Amino acid sequence: MKFFRFNKLKSYCPTLTSMNEFLTGENWLGKAVVQARVANGTEQLTNDQRLTVVKRYLAYVQQAIVQNFMRLKGTNQFLPMAVKEVVNDYTKRVAVDFNNPTTAKIGPYSMNNKNWYVYDQAIVDVLEKQFIDQIGAIMPTLKQQYQDAYLIRIDERADDFKLHDFGSDVPHYAGYMPDFILYLKDADYIYQIYMEPKGDQLLERDNWKQELLERIDPQNIVILGENQNVKLYGVKFFIRDDNRHTIQELRDKNLLKDNNNNFELN
Repeated sequence: MKFFRFNKLKSYCPTLTSMNEFLTGENWLGKAVVQARVANGTEQLTNDQRLTVVKRYLAYVQQAIVQNFMRLKGTNQFLPMAVKEVVNDYTKRVAVDFNNPTTAKIGPYSMNNKNWYVYDQAIVDVLEKQFIDQIGAIMPTLKQQYQDAYLIRIDERADDFKLHDFGSDVPHYAGYMPDFILYLKDADYIYQIYMEPKGDQLLERDNWKQELLERIDPQNIVILGENQNVKLYGVKFFIRDDNRHTIQELRDKNLLKDNNNNFELN
């Protein structure tokens, strides 16, 4: 089988050092056990039958390697993109079955009087609306602190703009894009804060996403391009009633400089 020549395997498995390692190494085929289901009364497989079993197993191994092979390489470098290339019209549908308790209640909310939101409507569920209201509550303070302050809603399905986690023990190659970016600009820097509301039922499953967000910090990343006056941050998930104190984290990172921790929702 030509696929199992070393130069071919090496292109799919760059950490592989030799065919001997592939055949005997604990992380490769060294501990593989191949079982064959045979008819009752069969005493011993013939050599041809054994060869057929091995070929089928190797075909399975080949398929697994090819399907899990990713040509993407992790990097902490960010390329600049124009906002108009990332922000598109909504594609989310408004939920109509409000009698079904398992259906996310997605609805349109007018944002015409909130010029800090980049759409004239917020088509969001209840938790996302609560998050937007929390940002709206601190927006007067942000407007005083920054020349520009906007909340950008990202539609992950409409944009090929994702963060990939290559740094954890289990890489998540598919990647994802947080639902919101808080855009802030002062005389010295542009700040982009990646934020995402998350339902309690998804916290454990999506914990890797929060860990990825919290690793986004100016000390950990490189901005490519001519403009180096950009700082990127990620914060922990916003959950119901802000029980993880996401807004307080903005203060802790010195991105929100108000004199108290109390504010009223608009």
